[in-house]
Amino acid sequence: MTGYLITASFTLFFILIIYRWKVFDLPEIPRWFYGILLVLKLIAGITLSRLLLKYFHGGDSLSYFNDANTLYHLAFTHPGDFITIMTGRASHELTLEHGMKMWNSYELLDFDAQTIIRINALIRFVSFGVYYVHIVFFCFFSLTGLQLFYRLMRRHIWHNRKLFFAVLFLFPSLIFWTSGILKEGVLIAGTGMLLFGLKGAVILHPHKPRLLGYAITGLLIMAFVKPYVLILLLPGIIAWLWSALTTNRNVLRKFLTVYFMYSLLIFNLHYFSPALHATEILYYKQHNSIVFVDYKQSKSIIHPPLIKPDTWSILRQSPASVIQTLIHPSITKAHNQLSWISAFENIFLILCCLMPVLFFRRPAKKSLALLFLSLFFVVSLYAVIGMTTTTAGSLVRYKTPALPFLFFILCLLFDRLRMVQRFSDKKQQNPGSGLCL
Repeated sequence: MTGYLITASFTLFFILIIYRWKVFDLPEIPRWFYGILLVLKLIAGITLSRLLLKYFHGGDSLSYFNDANTLYHLAFTHPGDFITIMTGRASHELTLEHGMKMWNSYELLDFDAQTIIRINALIRFVSFGVYYVHIVFFCFFSLTGLQLFYRLMRRHIWHNRKLFFAVLFLFPSLIFWTSGILKEGVLIAGTGMLLFGLKGAVILHPHKPRLLGYAITGLLIMAFVKPYVLILLLPGIIAWLWSALTTNRNVLRKFLTVYFMYSLLIFNLHYFSPALHATEILYYKQHNSIVFVDYKQSKSIIHPPLIKPDTWSILRQSPASVIQTLIHPSITKAHNQLSWISAFENIFLILCCLMPVLFFRRPAKKSLALLFLSLFFVVSLYAVIGMTTTTAGSLVRYKTPALPFLFFILCLLFDRLRMVQRFSDKKQQNPGSGLCL
């Protein structure tokens, strides 16, 4: 009972921040609604934690919390070791000696778990050891990130701003996977801070260093949580800023130029540092993922398009990888309640992707740079995920950072009024027949 009261107290504390922080001050959205969203995310985070406990013995989130709890106690029992571990100077043996099993987990193309554990260790100083309090913090992080996304893009999709707000804050995957003690919520916060800060500090208000602080903080968060997402986003950011600072002339040409030069750099980094061989990293990431799922005998295995450690193989398989990410998780891989929900959600998302095709709205010139930033990022992230992910559950999580960008594309290009007009015209042409007596 005490744990629930402490959790409720922290929830009220963050609702108070929402009422005081200008980030949540928008004329079209009342602040109390963000309080409801925070509570909704908390419910989703608690539900996620219980599902992970039921199906995966707690999953990564519980492992992060347990290691953070261990690290917190070291601050009092072994303060020297605490400082060594927090500053990243600890050896593998030292963390194992203290029973921190998750600390040394590492994946190619991903960062280790140390950043999330450090964040939880700091939260532990005020959480009284209540697991749900940590969920409240992560819910607030992701809510802030999504709000910064909305503030960044709302003027461009003003015709569909309510629709964009609804899918951005209420789409099941975004609520679910960004509300637990996982990397996705922090990553969404970092991405939102980076883009919002850059727009403010570089494009709108170059004289306001506070906005640059948002960008630097977001950049550091992304670099330490999931650097491969930052690597895929960087060329789009460069082309976006270049376009915005040159009155949006030849936007597509600028994006193609930046991506071409950036790709040449990425695929030739191994000539400067052998450890940065992009094609080999992708190849071994795929190989390790296939070996892992074969060993675990997962029920939701997805077979990625096989690649070789060379540039042309990766380029050839990229379209198939994008399609792979788009169509999964599918109902053919569903085997429990969670996977069935994810499969039907993905079917709904695919149908939503068809709406701009059927009811297209030409974007304004000022929106083209953000449109191409979003489009290039979604395609590149989907390609990497499709090549390296071998289970449906992981794929749902890894797609989460792309969803705000995908929703922006759909809402920008979707002409809701044209759809309403078409259906109203059909209704007038085919009025319901009355009953003849």
